[in-house]
Amino acid sequence: MPRRHGGSVGSLFVAFVAVAASGSAILHAADPLDAPLNSPLDAPLDSPLTASWNGIGLRDWADRVSTAAGLPVVVDRRLDPGTPITLECRAEPLRAVLGRGAAAAGGDVAVLASTIRLVPMGAAGKVVAAESARGAAIRALPPRARSALDVRRPWSWPAAARPRDILESRVTEAGMRLEGFDAVPHDHLPAASYPALSIAEGVDLVLAHYDLRAD
Repeated sequence: MPRRHGGSVGSLFVAFVAVAASGSAILHAADPLDAPLNSPLDAPLDSPLTASWNGIGLRDWADRVSTAAGLPVVVDRRLDPGTPITLECRAEPLRAVLGRGAAAAGGDVAVLASTIRLVPMGAAGKVVAAESARGAAIRALPPRARSALDVRRPWSWPAAARPRDILESRVTEAGMRLEGFDAVPHDHLPAASYPALSIAEGVDLVLAHYDLRAD
């Protein structure tokens, strides 16, 4: 069932059931939030970037930065994707460039394990903490269940795809079951394409647009 943790990131109860001859493994809630871990993206974010953008929409800007840097940049659904971004940078660390762009849209930057997320102001810490909590819960699982949730595949969907359909397709193809769809709002998402993400990362990538995360 859906749950909310006080003022922290909302929590959607999700059961991932691995299809295996030995039985099923279920990922339960992990309420304590661990300290955020260092991200593998930290080093690339310190790389210098030279570029200029004049009045392009936030989502288009994020896509261009993502292509130039070779890093997946996700614009949170709660930010206006059409916010015009005008920036010029000369050998400026990518981290600083992303911060300036996010600030221009009233947002902030959350550096996660496999993606960079532009989120509403004040939400970055909660998004990073939610990822840390998920990681702690997965590490506590038996090896077989842990391996099933860590399978990595590229992920993409077309424009106007419904989040519930995206999530159901992702977990079904992995031989798992997802519960709690009633907590996911009816919506349509823009087209997206991401490099290899684990099943757990992918599910939370979509849920975070609605201030939810997987338990």
